[in-house]
Amino acid sequence: MVAAAVTGAAMLIDGKPTPTSGTYHAVPPAEASQVTATTTTLSTSTASPALQGAPLKLTATVTPRAAAGTVQFKDGSANIGDPVNVSDGTASVTTSTLAVGPHQLTAVFTPDNPAAYSSSTSSTVSFTISGATATNIVLSTSVASPVTQGTSVTLTPPTAIGMVQFKDGSANIGDPVAVDHGTPTQTTSTLAVGDHQLTAVFTPTNTMLYGPSTSTVVPFRISGATATSTMLSVSSTANPVAVGSPVTLTSTVSPAAAAGTVQFRDGGTNIGDPVTVSNGSASTTTTTLTAGSHQLTAVFTPTTATLYSASTSQAVTFVVAGASTTTTNLATSLARKSWTVPR
Repeated sequence: MVAAAVTGAAMLIDGKPTPTSGTYHAVPPAEASQVTATTTTLSTSTASPALQGAPLKLTATVTPRAAAGTVQFKDGSANIGDPVNVSDGTASVTTSTLAVGPHQLTAVFTPDNPAAYSSSTSSTVSFTISGATATNIVLSTSVASPVTQGTSVTLTPPTAIGMVQFKDGSANIGDPVAVDHGTPTQTTSTLAVGDHQLTAVFTPTNTMLYGPSTSTVVPFRISGATATSTMLSVSSTANPVAVGSPVTLTSTVSPAAAAGTVQFRDGGTNIGDPVTVSNGSASTTTTTLTAGSHQLTAVFTPTTATLYSASTSQAVTFVVAGASTTTTNLATSLARKSWTVPR
């Protein structure tokens, strides 16, 4: 402050006379305060565009570094989270909630002491969020349609990361199968006889990164068990055969690939135990047939009833002769003699 001494002639102040003597002090205006300007820049952790749901880190750099305050990150006029304290000239926030589409990102710095530092806003950063990556799931089968009921069928689609539910119409085939950039498969042998509409439904683990998809329908037919036929032949070493003579029974089953057993029967009575079919044939030999007429059959039972049907041969009539009647005569060569008995 500067002091001014005024003496001598009277002075007019505000149009009024002042005393002509004395000492007066004039006060100059206060010095203007010094506010340091700041600048704020905004950067992103990844380049645009980014997938929806992927974490995106926004970093604001405030200069000078000594400027204390907070940064509010914004998407247009909307705030992204709460204000973040500036530490050593930087503030950052991570978000994964930006919607699909273009965004205008900024960072607004607000100083703790406006008398010391100015506020500042970064230049706008244009950023695009893209939608989830579309997926395409294609269903294939390990064998061509139609197949016999009970045949194993493997269902295969290629997918991204997630779960695949195989379906027969609206019904699930087994449980969902996990997949990680691989090829999930499901094997089933339980499809019923008839027509089926097979699909594979992909559900992504992260719906923000991948979209769900459903394969086109694969029509598939399951046919019934393959019909079989059984023929019986009977052979023996003698004709007619006598009781106790060996008799061989042979069954021919077609198709020859049909696996199973044959039970030979005499009317309603089993002849021995079931015999395993080998290359379409099964045989047994018996000596237990009694005298008389017999109705012999061969009954085929498949190992897998869903693959082959059971069948019974036509009856073969077979006669076992009884024992032959024999006559035995006894003759002597001695002549009659007289005997005298001593007294």
